[in-house]
Amino acid sequence: MIRDNRLDKIPEYGIYKSLSVDEVRTVVDWMISEHYILKTRGKYPVLHSTYEGLHYSDSITEGKLKKLKKRLEGNKMLDDRREIYSPGGMMDGFFVQNLDTDHISSKRRHPVICNF
Repeated sequence: MIRDNRLDKIPEYGIYKSLSVDEVRTVVDWMISEHYILKTRGKYPVLHSTYEGLHYSDSITEGKLKKLKKRLEGNKMLDDRREIYSPGGMMDGFFVQNLDTDHISSKRRHPVICNF
């Protein structure tokens, strides 16, 4: 599927290859806690970009990156609770708050987030 769709040709392909599975999970958990992505519930959870995730360059700060670095170093700063939050609409104009998150189809929206 990756090669069929030529996803291995985009610049972000393999960006997390030097990270362990636990480190990738830590990055994903951090992105969820910072509201850059949300994760659907159900048998096959899917990651979706939020409005903030699509505009991360406007909101990312040194402080947020320091939190991520500390988490990667093993100093987990947040509890294990996960919240789904959307500060705005999705790309198709819908709002996550109005959708059944167990039945959202998967669409590739953010290459960096999707490529691991």
